[in-house]
Amino acid sequence: MKGHDFMKFKKFQSLAKNAGQIEIIQIKESKLQFLNNGYTVYPVHKLPELNNEMIFALLDIDEKKRDDYAITRVNNTSLNYNDIDETEEPVVSASFTIKFANLDNTVRPVFTRRGLYYYDPKWLEPFEGDYDSLFIRCDNNFDSQPYIAVKSGIFIVGFIILRNLNLQLKMFANKSNEDLRTLCSMLEVIE
Repeated sequence: MKGHDFMKFKKFQSLAKNAGQIEIIQIKESKLQFLNNGYTVYPVHKLPELNNEMIFALLDIDEKKRDDYAITRVNNTSLNYNDIDETEEPVVSASFTIKFANLDNTVRPVFTRRGLYYYDPKWLEPFEGDYDSLFIRCDNNFDSQPYIAVKSGIFIVGFIILRNLNLQLKMFANKSNEDLRTLCSMLEVIE
């Protein structure tokens, strides 16, 4: 990896280490490989077919901690890896972010035709300098989750998996047994 690519991969590596999971996505027909850490789907170029040992080496995970990670391999996912997708539409995100008072992450709301979703702006860090546009993609199956296609021009450079903000707020409220007023007081809107 070149220096610039290595620095971006370090950001992906940090997200993957925090997630404790990696999915190796092998697109057989194109011989493309992607790594999914649960938040971002990052392309891996010019490497042989990845295996668990290679992933541990790439992520710099020492042998004592390897049992803490789940590594799976899939041949395809519900993501559309084509550069062009008729369903995509430009991302309409809020001009603010929300920070949950008792959590570390800050999230940016995103409005989709399926409802309100979010992503953490740090999930874009592995793509810094490589993208100029973001598009929401949703297939026609309403059980599927919308996601963001990160693009440079018309070319895919990766994906961000969106999370359902309405569901997150409901789970948060149910888990903490707080009423709506208390829940709202625990949210901080950051301009």
